[in-house]
Amino acid sequence: MVEIKKPNWDDSLINVVSSILKNFGYHSKYKTNDIVDKALTKKYKNIVLLLLDGLGNENLRELSPQGLLSKSQRGVVSSTFPSTTVAATTTIESGVSPLEHGWLGWSLYFKELDRSIDIFPYRDSVTKEPVPIADINGKELLKYETIYQKIGYATKGKVTSYALHPDKISHQAEGCTNIEYSDIKDMFGRMETLCQEDGVKYLYAYSANPDYDMHEFGAAAPEVKQDVLDIEAELETFVSKVTDTIIIVIADHGHIDVGWIYLTEIPGMKDCIKKFPTIEGRAKNISLMDGKKEEFLKLYHQYLAQDFLLLSKEELLAEHYFGYGEKHHKVEDFIDDYMLVAMTNKALGFDSPKEGDFIMKSTHAGLTTREMMVPLILIEKRRKK
Repeated sequence: MVEIKKPNWDDSLINVVSSILKNFGYHSKYKTNDIVDKALTKKYKNIVLLLLDGLGNENLRELSPQGLLSKSQRGVVSSTFPSTTVAATTTIESGVSPLEHGWLGWSLYFKELDRSIDIFPYRDSVTKEPVPIADINGKELLKYETIYQKIGYATKGKVTSYALHPDKISHQAEGCTNIEYSDIKDMFGRMETLCQEDGVKYLYAYSANPDYDMHEFGAAAPEVKQDVLDIEAELETFVSKVTDTIIIVIADHGHIDVGWIYLTEIPGMKDCIKKFPTIEGRAKNISLMDGKKEEFLKLYHQYLAQDFLLLSKEELLAEHYFGYGEKHHKVEDFIDDYMLVAMTNKALGFDSPKEGDFIMKSTHAGLTTREMMVPLILIEKRRKK
């Protein structure tokens, strides 16, 4: 069995964000990160938070052990739970836990629409068809105050915030200037231009790679290694051209190569399940038919117990898997009877894949150290004297 890591809300992504907020005079109810706090006492003109999706601590050691990122690493911190982009990046852009913001994972069931929705692309989780924005908008139900808005309040508008995302991803955060870029070179070029402008700034830059290629090719594939080398090369150029700038590099989660188990292929399992299982493949939310609990538990122990931890809704909340704070009113709707959480290299689908379906070779959202622990990297460029 792989070592299990529960989220550590005193030494996690949320604490890195709390340090950034503290630097701008906003008090977070979460602890700050000592390493980031110390670095930020130097009061840089530009604070850059660069998120490399999927580049967990173990992944970085495998892909570029001698590169700029590894050489600049200062520590290791915990991801959120689930260890997935939806939960983690929303925490990074809000400064609060998944319990508070409610963005628990890729697929969420909205009772108002009687529909499971892949929340980032806003499409039906079953049919993959776009969900029209009608009277009820799931994203509006999950609207949150952003870190950019908090920085604006705390500094009375004296700090300018920017959020950079790939142009293939539709993302418009409130309280900042949203910038789309075409590739990694373009991202760093835009960041360089911003950092050379006058005024104190906070820049959040999100890179979809290496995660995107990890899903397709595997966590240690040559294509993924090249992604990391390309990022490091562009980062090194960026660092050489900026001054009075601190670059904090983190990941939202790590990656693990997986084999898939399909619930409907387990005899009798489909009869136990009330509706389409949601959240993530390695953190699968299960709603049971009335009277089927004993049968479900029997099937779990027979087919799944060696690979998945079974957590009840009550356990998930009581043991603070999703964090602390005031629970978002949608969280109770999103969590059903049980969650099957991966602790080996397996992932759960519902129906068997059809010919031509994309099957991820690597993914995340479980509780393995590989998925839960991410690097904390700091690169500091002081003002020229």
